[in-house]
Amino acid sequence: TRKTVGKYKVDVAEERLKDINPDIIINKHRTFYTPETSEKFDFSKYDYVVDAIDTVTGKIELVMQADKAKTPIICSMGAGNKLDPTAFEVADIYKTSVCPLARVMRHELKKKRYQKD
Repeated sequence: TRKTVGKYKVDVAEERLKDINPDIIINKHRTFYTPETSEKFDFSKYDYVVDAIDTVTGKIELVMQADKAKTPIICSMGAGNKLDPTAFEVADIYKTSVCPLARVMRHELKKKRYQKD
């Protein structure tokens, strides 16, 4: 929203989640996640990983590392500039068909021979 422009995504997400559940424990990192920074994170200690990364390479690495740790991941895909919040869907990436970013993600995961369990 306009009131969050200029804020870190991780801070906005934390604020919103704490509005929903004030007792939630959030491990947040103001880090640009890349394959080179991935070793800073031990996803096996997390209940969930939430992805709001803007680069495909970062998203791919995050998905693969979260999966390796058996930690569920929630990824945001091509939701930017969507005006109708009722049009959002939650789906397995392999079951999406409209989102261009999800299509790129599927293609890149396939190139890396990544297979979902």
